[in-house]
Amino acid sequence: MVPVRFHIHTSRLLRSLAGTCISLALCFLLYTVLDVNVLDHLAPQDDEADVINYFYSIENRGPDTEAYSCFYDDRIVLFDLEGEKSRAAIAEAIERIDACAPAAILLDVIFPAAATTDTAEDRRLRNAVTEARNLYAACRLTDGETERSFFVTDGNISEGLVNRLTYFRPAETEQGDTIPYLPYLATGTTGTPDPYRTVNYFDKEFFTTGISQPLFPDDIRGRFVLVGDLKDLRDTHDMPFRIGGTHRVPGTVLLAHTLSTILHDTWVVKLAPVWGAAAAFVLTFLFTYFCYAVRESRRLHPRWANFIESAARILLIVLLMLVGYCLFSKYGVVLNLVYTMFALALTGFAADIVELAGWVRGKHRTRKRSGRTKKNATDETDNP
Repeated sequence: MVPVRFHIHTSRLLRSLAGTCISLALCFLLYTVLDVNVLDHLAPQDDEADVINYFYSIENRGPDTEAYSCFYDDRIVLFDLEGEKSRAAIAEAIERIDACAPAAILLDVIFPAAATTDTAEDRRLRNAVTEARNLYAACRLTDGETERSFFVTDGNISEGLVNRLTYFRPAETEQGDTIPYLPYLATGTTGTPDPYRTVNYFDKEFFTTGISQPLFPDDIRGRFVLVGDLKDLRDTHDMPFRIGGTHRVPGTVLLAHTLSTILHDTWVVKLAPVWGAAAAFVLTFLFTYFCYAVRESRRLHPRWANFIESAARILLIVLLMLVGYCLFSKYGVVLNLVYTMFALALTGFAADIVELAGWVRGKHRTRKRSGRTKKNATDETDNP
């Protein structure tokens, strides 16, 4: 058998490199500088946020979906205050929860000092919070000020921020003071902020009970109990994708997702932009080289060559969409392949520019040679 040789054509290699550079330059010009959104939902204009939101919108269930499978987190319990305003009733609920020996109580409610509240109820709530084991109170940063409950200054109560964050950030430094975020405080998690590790918002199920329902120790013991008002519209956030079938999600539920991500170390990791840029360069270069090989093949009719090139381009772009989604869905990894898909869509035009430049250059050389030949002929005639 005669071994098959793979020939690397230097000219084709250089033209492919030139076409790749033109494709990426056009991509950068149209997509970043001019902000032309041609890929609709998949087009992040600043970062991967829109890509992640689009993937979540595919992955998480819709409003009419009843039967679905998702992760059940048995380490977290949501305790709904159900709109209860009585501080005495809330104090009693905290005492009931504490009696069931939870791993921690995360109080996602801020009780400001107010002249209109009953001092006896305030005293009852302060005692319940102070005497509870492993209770962490909520505070919030607002316009550089820290909003906290009235009882925090009276007792030795640990407090954590409940401002919503979408990435790994255990604490905030404000006016020289370091204030931890509530879920990190309750789990004892510390570390350097990392914007590439994002909260996992895949649909999850949490055991949910309410202030009006009976409480059983087996449902609470050893678990993290998030106490909040799931019906408080002031603490409801509009999300760009559905969580649990709805775009309007209570802040306590979002806090539960952050807590769950920390407990199970299931962060959704965004790869650094350099990986997306490397993928764009390598794949665009290889595809451009393939396009030149198809165009210059002597075995293919030009019509077939054009068809194969266009079909391969569409197939590769669709394949990249599926690869990006599979990485996200199966492994919790976000690789921005949008620039790659955009650059691949421009490879045909870029190759035409390279070919046109080569043709113009060839014509220019032909004219120069023709001019020199005529000049030499004229000189020979004048000097026989």
